Amino acid sequence: MNQPVRWYRWRPSPVGAIAGGLVILGFVLSAGVSWWFFSLCAVGAFGPGILREIGWLRDKDEFQQRADHRAGYHAYLITGIAAVLLEAYVRSGDRKLKHAEELSLLYLFLLWFTWMFSSLMSYWGARKTASRILIIFGCAVAAFNIVGNILHPVALVMQLLITTSPFFILAWVARRWPRLAGALLVVVAGSMTGE
Repeated sequence: MNQPVRWYRWRPSPVGAIAGGLVILGFVLSAGVSWWFFSLCAVGAFGPGILREIGWLRDKDEFQQRADHRAGYHAYLITGIAAVLLEAYVRSGDRKLKHAEELSLLYLFLLWFTWMFSSLMSYWGARKTASRILIIFGCAVAAFNIVGNILHPVALVMQLLITTSPFFILAWVARRWPRLAGALLVVVAGSMTGE
C-alpha cells in the first residue's frame, strides 16, 4: 500500500541544497555587503541547469527533466509577454519609466517565480503546491516577525497570531477544501491591494 509522503520528510537533493544556499547567500550578502554578491544568485539559480544541459550533471529522471523544460517554456512565455507589453506601453506615447534600472529585477523575478510555480505544479499538483507554498511563506513571515520582535515578547506573539498564523491555517484548508482556500486567498489578495 502506498503511504503518502509527509511534507516534513522531504529533503532537498544535495544539488538543490547547494543551489538554494547560494541564492539565499547572494541575496543576504548583496543587501548587506555589496551588490556584486548578487551574482551568487545566478550561480545558484542557473548553474545546475547549465550543468544538466551540457551533460555534466545527471541528477534528474526524465519526468523531472520534462517538467523543468515545460516550466522553462512557461517562464519564457510570461516574461516575453511582460517585455512586449512594457515595450508597447513605453513606445506608444511620450512615456519615461521611473526606476528603469529595476526592470532587470522584474524580469528576473518573473522568470524565477513562473519557473518555480510551474515546476512545483508539475511535481506535486495544485493542492500540495498551494499548501507547501503557503507553509514556506508562513515560515518566512514568522522568521521576519521573530527577528523584528525578539526583544518584545507580547508584540512577537501578536505578530505571529495576526500575520503568520493565517498562512498555516490556509495551508491546512488548501489540502482539505481547495476551493474555499482559493476563495479566501483571492479575498486576502484583494484586501491587500486596497488603499
